[in-house]
Parts: sequence; C-alpha cells; structure tokens
Amino acid sequence: MSQDLLSRIPEWEREAEVFERKAHALRQLIESVRVLNGDAARLFALPETRPVGANQYPTGKGPRGRDAVRAIVATRPGRWLIKDIKRVNRDNGWPSDDNGIETAVIRMAKAGECVKIPGRRGYYDFGGAASSAPASEALAPSASHAREDGV
Repeated sequence: MSQDLLSRIPEWEREAEVFERKAHALRQLIESVRVLNGDAARLFALPETRPVGANQYPTGKGPRGRDAVRAIVATRPGRWLIKDIKRVNRDNGWPSDDNGIETAVIRMAKAGECVKIPGRRGYYDFGGAASSAPASEALAPSASHAREDGV
C-alpha cells in the first residue's frame, strides 16, 4: 500500500462516521414516518409529493370545469371568491385543477351565468340570495382575515 493511501485513511474514517450518523438519522426518520402511519404530511404540513408532470389532483370521477363550478355554487348561491370554489373542488376530489376552475368561472361570466364584482379580484356573484359576504367568511369565519384576491 502506498504512503499516500495510508495517509488518507483517517480522513476516510471521519467521512464514514459522518455518513453513518446520517444513515442512522435517516433510519430514525423512516421509522417515525412508519409509526405515524401516513399522518406525517398532515402533522408537519409537508406538501404531498407527486411525480413530475403528474396531475396534482385526483383524476377520478366527478364534475369538471363549469359543471363543477355549478355544482359547488348550487350549495350556496350568492357571492364567491374563486379561491373558495377551487378549495371546495379540491376537497371534493374532483378532477379539475385550479386553472380549469378559474377558466370555467371566467367563461361563465362571459356567458352571463355569473357576474364579476367590480373592483374585487376573483369575486363573482352567482345569483340567489343577495349575499355581501364572500364564501370564505360564510363557510369559515376564521378565514375572514385571508386575502380576497382570488389567489
């Protein structure tokens, strides 16, 4: 064995110790996730991982686009923020993504199915009871402090 190789052994041993500590920590994390039985993402507010290019929402059955928006606003006619319609769509596990919902609402406004509230970004009136409170306030009182820009 050459002297150069022998002189590098202590450095390699230190590196090996570092990697062993990291491997031990990773094994502890793996065991923690197993013990949490799928609740880790919810408990630590981790975003759910998905393959690149995959649809981030379920592709199962359910209304899409304008049909989804109609079904959502039928539960509470009146004024809605687009962000609330998107949230309900996701909560229902319906296949439309957020951009599809926003496009559907804009097309519905152009077709006269709803009215854009002037001066309020992402705020639409879907008829019914003349409500002045957005869905975020009507559905979740704690959300009244959230931005009302439809994002």
